[in-house]
Amino acid sequence: MNWNILAWVIIMFFVLSWSWGMTKPNYLTRFNLFAVSWWWICIILVLFIKISPFYLFLVMPLAVIIGYVLPGLPGSVVMCSLISAVLYFIK
Repeated sequence: MNWNILAWVIIMFFVLSWSWGMTKPNYLTRFNLFAVSWWWICIILVLFIKISPFYLFLVMPLAVIIGYVLPGLPGSVVMCSLISAVLYFIK
Protein backbone atom coordinates (compact mmCIF):
# COMPACT_ATOMS: atom_id res chain seq x y z
CA MET A 1 0.00 0.00 0.00
CA ASN A 2 1.25 3.45 -0.90
CA TRP A 3 1.94 5.84 2.02
CA ASN A 4 -0.19 8.56 0.42
CA ILE A 5 -3.17 6.21 0.22
CA LEU A 6 -2.74 5.29 3.87
CA ALA A 7 -2.58 8.99 4.76
CA TRP A 8 -5.80 9.66 2.83
CA VAL A 9 -7.56 6.75 4.57
CA ILE A 10 -6.62 8.09 8.00
CA ILE A 11 -7.55 11.67 7.10
CA MET A 12 -10.91 10.72 5.60
CA PHE A 13 -11.71 8.52 8.60
CA PHE A 14 -11.30 11.49 10.95
CA VAL A 15 -13.04 14.02 8.71
CA LEU A 16 -16.00 11.83 7.80
CA SER A 17 -16.53 10.54 11.34
CA TRP A 18 -16.31 14.02 12.83
CA SER A 19 -18.63 15.40 10.13
CA TRP A 20 -21.11 12.61 10.77
CA GLY A 21 -20.87 13.24 14.52
CA MET A 22 -21.89 16.84 13.96
CA THR A 23 -25.30 15.66 12.78
CA LYS A 24 -26.03 15.06 16.46
CA PRO A 25 -27.23 18.25 18.21
CA ASN A 26 -24.95 17.70 21.21
CA TYR A 27 -21.81 17.85 19.06
CA LEU A 28 -22.81 20.66 16.71
CA THR A 29 -20.85 23.39 18.43
CA ARG A 30 -19.19 26.47 17.05
CA PHE A 31 -15.76 24.99 17.74
CA ASN A 32 -16.48 21.72 15.94
CA LEU A 33 -18.03 23.54 13.01
CA PHE A 34 -14.93 25.73 12.70
CA ALA A 35 -12.53 22.78 12.79
CA VAL A 36 -14.45 20.57 10.36
CA SER A 37 -15.05 23.44 7.94
CA TRP A 38 -11.34 24.18 7.84
CA TRP A 39 -10.55 20.48 7.43
CA TRP A 40 -12.72 20.31 4.32
CA ILE A 41 -11.26 23.55 2.95
CA CYS A 42 -7.73 22.19 3.44
CA ILE A 43 -8.62 18.85 1.83
CA ILE A 44 -9.97 20.64 -1.24
CA LEU A 45 -6.88 22.84 -1.31
CA VAL A 46 -4.55 19.82 -1.13
CA LEU A 47 -6.44 18.15 -3.98
CA PHE A 48 -6.35 21.22 -6.22
CA ILE A 49 -2.74 22.20 -5.56
CA LYS A 50 -1.64 18.54 -5.63
CA ILE A 51 0.60 18.63 -2.58
CA SER A 52 1.21 15.78 -0.17
CA PRO A 53 -1.67 14.75 2.08
CA PHE A 54 0.83 14.61 4.95
CA TYR A 55 0.46 18.40 5.07
CA LEU A 56 -3.00 17.76 6.54
CA PHE A 57 -1.50 15.96 9.55
CA LEU A 58 -0.06 19.34 10.52
CA VAL A 59 -3.06 21.50 9.70
CA MET A 60 -5.89 19.36 11.09
CA PRO A 61 -4.78 19.40 14.76
CA LEU A 62 -3.96 23.10 14.47
CA ALA A 63 -7.49 23.79 13.18
CA VAL A 64 -8.93 22.15 16.30
CA ILE A 65 -6.59 24.04 18.64
CA ILE A 66 -7.11 27.38 16.91
CA GLY A 67 -10.87 26.74 16.86
CA TYR A 68 -10.90 26.46 20.65
CA VAL A 69 -8.47 29.30 21.33
CA LEU A 70 -9.59 31.82 18.68
CA PRO A 71 -13.07 30.96 17.41
CA GLY A 72 -14.69 32.92 14.62
CA LEU A 73 -13.05 35.55 12.46
CA PRO A 74 -9.73 35.81 14.38
CA GLY A 75 -9.30 32.04 14.10
CA SER A 76 -10.08 32.16 10.38
CA VAL A 77 -7.46 34.86 9.88
CA VAL A 78 -4.89 32.75 11.73
CA MET A 79 -5.80 29.64 9.71
CA CYS A 80 -5.55 31.55 6.40
CA SER A 81 -2.17 32.89 7.46
CA LEU A 82 -0.98 29.45 8.51
CA ILE A 83 -2.09 27.83 5.26
CA SER A 84 -0.52 30.62 3.22
CA ALA A 85 2.77 30.30 5.12
CA VAL A 86 2.90 26.54 4.65
CA LEU A 87 2.13 26.85 0.94
CA TYR A 88 4.76 29.55 0.57
CA PHE A 89 7.47 27.42 2.16
CA ILE A 90 6.45 24.22 0.33
CA LYS A 91 6.86 25.74 -3.13
